[in-house]
Amino acid sequence: MTDPDAGALFRGFAEQLSPFLATWQDLIRSHTRSGSGHCAAPECARPGYGSHDFIPYPCGVRAVAEAARAHHSAGCGERRVAVSGG
Repeated sequence: MTDPDAGALFRGFAEQLSPFLATWQDLIRSHTRSGSGHCAAPECARPGYGSHDFIPYPCGVRAVAEAARAHHSAGCGERRVAVSGG
């Protein structure tokens, strides 16, 4: 069995995320650059709270959210799905 192509998995996930505008917009808003050049989101920026070390910006979450936005902007994410906050 061969290992899956990481790039293909990333692009596939971004494609699946692209119609969920509220989700990737929220991820882009929350995963911003800190003054030290790391991701400022609590999940990425605080060892012991979801990560082992400070995560450099852009983190993987921000990268996939940006890819979803690009996919959507290219007209590929035509189906729009509204996701209400909890």
